[in-house]
Amino acid sequence: MKNNYVFIAEVFRNRRIKLGYSKRKLASLVGISDTELSRIEHGERENYNLITLINMCRVLKIDFISLLESAGYLSTECQESSNELDDINDEEEVEEEFIIPEIIIVLELCNE
Repeated sequence: MKNNYVFIAEVFRNRRIKLGYSKRKLASLVGISDTELSRIEHGERENYNLITLINMCRVLKIDFISLLESAGYLSTECQESSNELDDINDEEEVEEEFIIPEIIIVLELCNE
């Protein structure tokens, strides 16, 4: 199930309903319009804004990494690469400006 944005839409919609949020309330908490939320929940949004995706997970109390793995956006191989990056950052004093490009490279590799 690679890049299954419809799966993510269903997870978000089901979780919103389970937590008792209206579309308008959730959209407000996430910082998007209720129209945009509706597009996301109906699977009409294939490419997510990363900040929106993270905020949706935060508000709905969904583990971001688990969601990406379940939807097929993050494979085990990519998770191992990400863990190696964490190990490097733990062992060495790395300036913050160098961490972000490395994370972007890992994410780009995962999407290939």
